[in-house]
Amino acid sequence: MEENAALEREEKPGFYFLGGYLCVDFVNTRHAEDGRVVGDLLGGPRDLARWLREAGVLGPLEAEEMGERLGERGFRRAIRFREVLRSMVEGVAAGESVSREEVEEINGVLRARRGYTQVVRSGDGFEGRFVAEGGGEAGGISPVAQSAAELLAGGDLSRIKKCENPECTLHFYDTSKNRSRRWCSMAACGNVMKARAHYRRHRRQKTRS
Repeated sequence: MEENAALEREEKPGFYFLGGYLCVDFVNTRHAEDGRVVGDLLGGPRDLARWLREAGVLGPLEAEEMGERLGERGFRRAIRFREVLRSMVEGVAAGESVSREEVEEINGVLRARRGYTQVVRSGDGFEGRFVAEGGGEAGGISPVAQSAAELLAGGDLSRIKKCENPECTLHFYDTSKNRSRRWCSMAACGNVMKARAHYRRHRRQKTRS
């Protein structure tokens, strides 16, 4: 199971790495309200390359090369795959089953990937990390597909949640022992919602007095 260190990291400028799985972090690069896109952090190939670098998937030189060679077609392929993952994550968070079509899309990216696995240090130990190489439309998003495969095969899908702030569209994998995590980030939405609840209680008390 992938319980990536991104869960413990703060947001990096512009991107959120709070999802617990790389595939969930990828979904969180787009914000929507009532089905309408209201904010997209990935505006082109260079943004995608920067996200992959900040997520720890690519090194600086790899990211620079990918940003230059990916092209609009490869970028659009990545965005289409993100929407497949978004549908899957939102559905799972709502208690729905993962569709056969979603699984096939994940497998399609995995089949198309070109590269190799390297052993890299991770904390006090090691982990295997897939390094994409060559062109190919799957490009750098193959580690995202691998993350989705690991989530489906080894994760507890009932732990996928949406932030309880109704104005927030971020999702996350709840690793708390008692499944008590409610917010994408306690420092952001958690504090906002607690402050609002305190304000409402204070107003009710003033109204009654």
